[in-house]
Parts: sequence; C-alpha cells; structure tokens
Amino acid sequence: MRRAERLSGFPMSRPVSPWLSATSLSCRQPDGSPLLSDASLGIANERVGLVGPNGSGKSTLLAILSGARAPEHGQVERAGRLGVLSQHGHLAAHATIADVLGKSAVLEALARCEQGIGTSEDIQIVGDDWDIAQRLTVALGEFGLEYLPLDRPVHAVSGGELTRLRFAALLLHSPDMLLLDEPTNDLDVEHREAVHSLVRTWPRGLLVATHDRELLMQVDRIIAIEQHSLVSYGGNWEHYRAEREAQQQAAAQEHASAIAARERTRRAQQETKERQDRRDAAGRKARARGGQARILLGMQAERSQGTGARLLDTRERANAEAGARVRSAHARLDTFESLNLPTMSSGLAAGTLVVSLRNASVHVVPEAPLLQHVTLEIRGPERVALVGPNGSGKSTLLRVLAGVPSGPAVSAESWHRGVTPREIVYLDQHVTVMSRHGTVLNAMRAMASDRGMDLTDETLRSALARFGFRTEMALRRADALSGGERMRAALACVLGTPVQAAPKLLVLDEPTNHLDLDSLTAIESALRRYDGALVVVSHDAHFLEQIGVTRLLDVRKWYI
Repeated sequence: MRRAERLSGFPMSRPVSPWLSATSLSCRQPDGSPLLSDASLGIANERVGLVGPNGSGKSTLLAILSGARAPEHGQVERAGRLGVLSQHGHLAAHATIADVLGKSAVLEALARCEQGIGTSEDIQIVGDDWDIAQRLTVALGEFGLEYLPLDRPVHAVSGGELTRLRFAALLLHSPDMLLLDEPTNDLDVEHREAVHSLVRTWPRGLLVATHDRELLMQVDRIIAIEQHSLVSYGGNWEHYRAEREAQQQAAAQEHASAIAARERTRRAQQETKERQDRRDAAGRKARARGGQARILLGMQAERSQGTGARLLDTRERANAEAGARVRSAHARLDTFESLNLPTMSSGLAAGTLVVSLRNASVHVVPEAPLLQHVTLEIRGPERVALVGPNGSGKSTLLRVLAGVPSGPAVSAESWHRGVTPREIVYLDQHVTVMSRHGTVLNAMRAMASDRGMDLTDETLRSALARFGFRTEMALRRADALSGGERMRAALACVLGTPVQAAPKLLVLDEPTNHLDLDSLTAIESALRRYDGALVVVSHDAHFLEQIGVTRLLDVRKWYI
C-alpha cells in the first residue's frame, strides 16, 4: 500500500557491523525447562522472519534482543535506534492515544507554552517538537487513523486500531532496526497488506516473529527455533517450506534406514549365535564320547567360552550402536512431527436448514442497532466467511448465528435455527473457553459436558494428545500458555471430542491468530475434512482458501 511505502522510504544506511547481534544466548522457562541454548544470530540491512512452534520462545527471544529481558547467558549488541512492536504492550488503565505515540508529555508542555504559562522546563521538553500536533496527525493518517483524537482513551479503540497506533509510534522515531511480534494479528485485510508492504520495502534491519505466510513471503531469510537452537534458512516462506519438506523426507529415509540396519544387525547376530551354538553342541558331544585327550577337549571348551564372551561383547556394542542410530533418527524425525487430527463427522445432511435470518436488526446497546436488514440463510455443510473491515460487526453477527446466550439482541421478521444449541460450537477470538475453566483438561471436560457428553479422562487426554497436549501439558493453566498454545488448546476443546459427536455448526472467530505454522496446516486439513456447516471470520485469505470457503458475506452492506 502507498501508506507503508511512504513510511518506509528512509534513506538506505549500511552499518559496518550488524544492527543487531546476539552470541551464545541461553534462557529457560519458569519451570526450568530450556527455551534457548547457546543461540546466536546477526541482522544487518535485511528482513528476517522468525518462526517456531507455539511456546518455543519467539516472544522471549524478541524481549531479550530488545533489552526488555536479560538472558541467563550470552550477550546482545545493538547499533542505531531500535523500534519494538510487542504482542502485549503494557499500558496504564487511563492511557490515551498520545501516550501510545509517546508524545503526551510534549503535548502537555506545548499546551502550557501556547497558553503563556510554560516554564523553561516545558520549553526543554518541547525541544524541536513545536509542530508535533501536525506531525502526529500525519503519522496517524499514514495508518488510516486520522479520525482518532489524541486524548481518546486506548480502551476505546479496537485491537486492530491499537496495532496500527503502535506502528505509527514506532515510525515516528525513525528506527534503524525493527523487532515485530505478530504484527498482523487483529488487522483486517487492508491493513494487513499495509504491514506486508512496509516489511517488503523496509530498507534497514528487521526481525519479525509471525505465522502469517503472506508476510513471510516478503522476507529475505527465515530463522527457525528448532530444538532450542536457531537455524537460518535462506529465502522466503516458499524456500523455507521446500527445504523443510526435503529435510523431513531425508529424516524419514534415515529413520527407515536405521531401523532396517538394526534389523540386519539382529539377524546377523542371531545367525552367528546359532552357528556358535551348533559348534558348542558338537563340542559337548565330542567330550561326552571321550574320543580325544581330556586336555585337548578342555582347551576347546575354554576357547568356546572365550569366543562366546567375545561374541556377547560384540553383540552388545553392535546393539548399542544400532539403537543409538535409531534414537537419533527418531529424534530428528520428531522435529517434523505434526498434529494428528481426526476426521470429524457431523452427519449433517445436504439441504438441512442450519440457520435463517430475514430482515433482522442486531443491537449491542438498546435503541442503537449495529446491523440492520440482515438477511442470510445457511443450508447443509456450507462454508461461509464473514468479511469486512475491523469494527464492521463481523464478530457480533457470529455471536448471533452461534446463539450465544449473552449475545446481542436481535429483532427479525423471521429467525429460525435448524440445529440445537448442543449441536453448535462457538470459539471466540479471545479464547474465553480457556480462561473460564483454568486447565486445558478442565476446559475440554466442560466443553464436552455442555454438549451432553460424559467422557472419561482417558478419552479427553487422548484427544488432547492429538493437539500436542500430552501428559502434564494437559494440566497446565491457560495463563501459563503462550497465545498460540491457548488458541491451540481452545481448538482442541472444539475439534478434539469424539468424531461421532462433531458439531453440526462450527462458528470460529479469527481461529488462526497466534497459531504456529504446523498447527495451522493441521487444523486447515481437519476443517477441510469436516462435513458440517462452518461460519468463520478470518483475515487470512490463504486459510479461507485452504478450508474450502465457498461463500463470502460482506457485513458492510448491513452495517449502520
């Protein structure tokens, strides 16, 4: 987009050394398990993507690189001005737009000066920023936020508006190096493209942690967190995916070869043992007949015993080596392990009326409809996506279609739902299903109970294991999970129940936010095989294509 291209049009500057370098970084999770071990990187004038499984330490690494967190070991060197966009910035309860932009103190001092009551300290605070109000208006306009007053409280803006505000704040200070953590989360299609364009045209150093595949197409190389280390892959997302697939095939071949070699070793050992057993048996018979001198027979027996001991020692060494090779190959193959999700069967027949709204008005507050004249119908296993910019009512309409008990008020000429509440599953983008029930296991148990299923812990744990929540991970609390892990746990609660109990209507609000690439691919596959009705809100065009969406409904035609 032109906005991002103008903002990124800084003069090219090439430092002698990298903008950012880190050497031998190590850090641990609160429970003591390792996140990074002896990890190093360097970034100059290049755009680098950072990827890795949920909980692998991407946000932690960015915090260490920015200086917000100290590593247990290692060091970080920074050159130039650093601009940081975190997933969860900490703002005061009454923070304003000016606070986010980092200019509230300057604006207050400037106001006092303009009123004739400014002090020498105020003049120092203003410095060269006498035109700051105009500059802030321009900066906000670059991200389509010129309509926001600088004194508006931050809690009154949407998640997408807040992300764009933070971008405006970053670029106001003309940084040399950008550190971005999931910058396209909560952004609609137009503003995601603006971020893509900014990354594509950024002339200096940039490191972006993201699972946005379109954004990863704009980078020069990708750094992956693998087995607590940092591995660099040249090229963008397509190159990374191709190289990973080649590595996975090689790992699978090595695993198969190691198993085959171990079996050959075992067969050879068995054959050698059988030959030795036959020789020993012949020797025992000879000794029993007494056909040779006793001293000669004794020497043969001793040789046989020595040979047996040497064979046993050789066999043990060979078994140990073969086993080590299999374990090493298996460990390497495990790095490519993906979620194994079942095919969900809802039994929803084609043509079945799922939900119908005719000439409906949707009210979030009384006497002030948000959506009006809403008319839509979903029949059978349709796949429908609600589209439109942030704030246009997509999530509100999802809550209506899902029949959320505390949802918006609806008045309609006709309103019919052809499935029961227990046949509907709704997942909101804030994954409240997790925060309500504490642990992952409790959340899944509660979700199953709400749908009339009394499942054993064994069944629940088996389902959670398919989503990567094995053993003690199932007992972790939601507040101890990363954003991606929370979303994956919520999807486990929605999609992981027994296949014969799949919902007839699945309603998903931004389900791809924070998901790592492997989880995203697996969930796309599961949803593609799901045979029920699906209504989804997502700004990820690739995701909508992969799950087979056949109808797009633009809510702007109903938005007041």
